[in-house]
This record gives sequence, C-alpha cells and structure tokens, in this order.
Amino acid sequence: MAASPAPHARLNFVFAYLNRFARRAGGYVLADAASVVLAYYVALPVRLAGAPQSAYDEYAAALQMALPLILAVHLAANVLAGLYRRLWHYASAPDAIVILQAWLGAATLITLADWLMPRRPLPLSTVLLGSFLSATGFILVRYRTRLLASVGYRLWQATSAGARDGATRVLIVGAGETGQTLSWQLQNRKQGHGYQVVGFVDDDPDKVGLTAHGFPVLGGRHQIPELAAEHAIELIVLAIHAVSAEEFREFLTICQRTSAQIKIVPDVFESLAHASQQPLVRDVSVRDFLGRNATEIDLEACRSILEGRVVMVTGGAGSIGAELCRQILDFSPAQLVAVDVNETGLYELQMECKINKQGERLVARLADVAMDGEMQALCAAYKPHIVFHAAAYKHVPLMEDHPQAALRVNVLGTLLAGRAAAAAGAERFVLISSDKAVQPVSVMGATKRLAEAVVSALAAGHPGTSFSAVRFGNVLNSRGSVVPLFERQIDAGGPITVTHPATTRF
Repeated sequence: MAASPAPHARLNFVFAYLNRFARRAGGYVLADAASVVLAYYVALPVRLAGAPQSAYDEYAAALQMALPLILAVHLAANVLAGLYRRLWHYASAPDAIVILQAWLGAATLITLADWLMPRRPLPLSTVLLGSFLSATGFILVRYRTRLLASVGYRLWQATSAGARDGATRVLIVGAGETGQTLSWQLQNRKQGHGYQVVGFVDDDPDKVGLTAHGFPVLGGRHQIPELAAEHAIELIVLAIHAVSAEEFREFLTICQRTSAQIKIVPDVFESLAHASQQPLVRDVSVRDFLGRNATEIDLEACRSILEGRVVMVTGGAGSIGAELCRQILDFSPAQLVAVDVNETGLYELQMECKINKQGERLVARLADVAMDGEMQALCAAYKPHIVFHAAAYKHVPLMEDHPQAALRVNVLGTLLAGRAAAAAGAERFVLISSDKAVQPVSVMGATKRLAEAVVSALAAGHPGTSFSAVRFGNVLNSRGSVVPLFERQIDAGGPITVTHPATTRF
C-alpha cells in the first residue's frame, strides 16, 4: 500500500499554488475587491437619495455586515468563471461575456439571499445596482489598456502635430475581422506608429455608415478611387481573404486607379508558414494577380512520405530547389541535404532556414551532380530515402549557345545522381523535368527529354528504387522567367519586351 504524502509536502504544494496564483492574479483580485466595495457604497446612497438619515444609517450598517459575504460571492464567481486564468492584455468580446456570466451568477445568488431573508437587510435595487457596477469595474480593470490606448490615439490624432508629422493616411478595404484587427493594431502597436486610419471600405451595404473601432465605413469597392482622392489616401490596405481569386483581382484593379500605394494583410496561414515575425502588411506580389484558386494538396499524404526521413534535393539553391527545401522542412524530415554548386545560394538558404528555426535539420553541401565521385560520396554518407533531382541548366537562350554544358548537367548529371541514389539504397528518385521536354524545339527541352529517358532506363535497371519524373510548367517568378525580367525593365523605365506580339503564357 502506497504511503500517503507527508503533511509538509501537501503544505508545500498549497503554498506554491497560492504563491503562483498571487503573482499571476493577485493584482486583479485586489482590483476586483476594490471594485465591489466601491460599487456597493456608491449604489446605496444612489438608491436612498432623499430617504431619512435613520434609514440610510440602518442600511449602511447592514451593508457593512453583509459586504464580506458579498465580496466572497463575487470573487468566488470570478474564480469559477476562470477570470483569473486569462491573459487580459489582448482581451476581446468573448472575454467580456465571461465577465458578464460571472456577474450574473454572483448577482443571482446575492439577490436570492437578500430576498429570502425574513427581514430584507438591503433593498433589492441596491443589490442589483451594486453588482452591476461591480461588473463594470471588472471590465474597466481588464480593458483599461485598450481603452487608454484608444483615447490616447484619438487625442494624438486630434492634435496638429499628429496630423502633420508625416503620418500615412490609410484606407482599409474590408471591415470584417481582419480589417478591424488591423485598425486596432495600427492604433495600439508599435508597428502601427506613423499611420493614420481614415476609414474602411466594405461591399456590405449594412456596414456602410457605421463605425468600427471608431473609424467609419465610407462605402463600397467601386467608390475607392473617389474616396482615395477625397481623403488624400496614401496607402490602401487590402484586408480581405474570404473572396474568390477573381474578386481579389478586381479589388486590386480598382485600387490601381488611385495614386495610393497598395499593400495586403498577410493571411493567418501565410504567417504560420513562416516562423519569423511577419509585418502587419506586405507588398502586393505577382501571385496576387494570378486570379487562380490554390489547388488543395493532401498534406497528410506528403507528411507520411517525408516525416522522419532523410531527403536530398539537388539544385537546392535554385528557385525550384530552394522552394522544395522550404516545403519539405515543413513536414519535419529527419534531415534535408541541399546540394548545389551555387555557394551564395546555399548560404542564403541556410540563413533563411536558421531565421525560421529550421536550420538544425538542413545540411548544405557544395557539389557538382555531373561529378560521379561527388554524388556517390554524398549519397553514401547521408543515405537519403528520397532524392529530388532539381539540378539543371534551364535558361533556354543560354543553352542554345552552350549545348555541351546542357548535356553534361541535364543528362549526365541525372544519370550519375540516379545511379548514386540507387547504390545508396534510396527508396525514391524524382526528376524535376520541364514542360519543354514535350516535343522539344530547344537544346534545353531536348536535354530534359533525354533526362526523362535516362530515368526510365534507371528504373528498369534498379528495381529497388522507385524512379519517376514530374514536368513543371511555368514556375511563377522563378529566376530567368518573365516576371523578374519585366520587373527589371519597369524599374529601368521600360520598355517591356516580348518575343512576339502573339506570345501568350499558359
């Protein structure tokens, strides 16, 4: 039979709990107690205004006797409702509901006790008013930071200094939860200093004319150019995520009719995907103009393949290879080996992963996939379960002038990397190919098609390893693609050049 804990051990536990409770919630308990005492001593003279002094003295004596019990009931209700287990710095509306629930429970008990007494010691109205004022005190104590910050912001905004010190005038598109959260952050957070929120734009006609966090909803999307000119808007922030890609693109198009800068509030899932601190708003990226909905991916299937495995990515410093590394790290591989000849690119990938708290699983290795000994040594040392072969020369015009280099890296590199992976016992080898391998008309496309043939031959000769190839289409904003080219041309003042007037992208 197990011995019961020693009395001093139980006492130590109790004292430790009380000490922790006092440190975390002692201030709130004292403030709540003060609120209750003040509330009832205010409620009594309000209720007895005009009554004889003798009646007041009688009820005051009764209140003095009943106050310890009233105080105990209120504090007990607050404890049971969990008011002392919450972080109140970022209190929101649901937290206020919890306060009201605690108030309702305490008020009901105190009222019933007063009503059931043979000779009612306090007027019921005093009890009701006192408990209501107590709850008001509880709310003011917990929301004081937000209230003071809001008042301070209004005072700053009303001063001439606040109006002329270069504060950027902001119009927020979307008066929903995201937009309202942004307006609060611009008022109260250090990151928001230097911005002056003018108002919201929202397509919901029921919201137009109302205010949110003190800022008016000025109109709908089609009024943005007019509102921007009328209110001298310098920055338009799109705080909308629950819209289709086509609608989002329309919002961007309308905002571009103004002279204001355009930024976007990052989506919560976008922020979660990056461990580093995200800004309140970000620049519009080329992805926002696509007008396409994201394809749903079976993430659990990906996790089952990658989690806890050793993965190697050749060409890991390239635009495709680096993105593969970022995505793979999100699935917690045991180790990710990024292989490339690009020293600077590997270093930048390492630094990015360290910032995002993922660097401990990344191994960066300088190696040439077309050097047989280097790939054999790497695969033998790390014994990858999966190899993504993204190393390749991909710039079509350049490869027309250097066909031997394209053959060496794209074809021979694939052969050597595949052989080394199979010899090390890799379960999967995936070639990152190109849509230009379909009926190729360029050296680059032809070498990619040959690389696919190499993978097919390796699959036949190494049944222990699963060989496959995936053809990537146009990778948006990848190095050497049309987007960065156009951006450089625009920054240089133009013109924008295209291969032929009938050229299209697909």
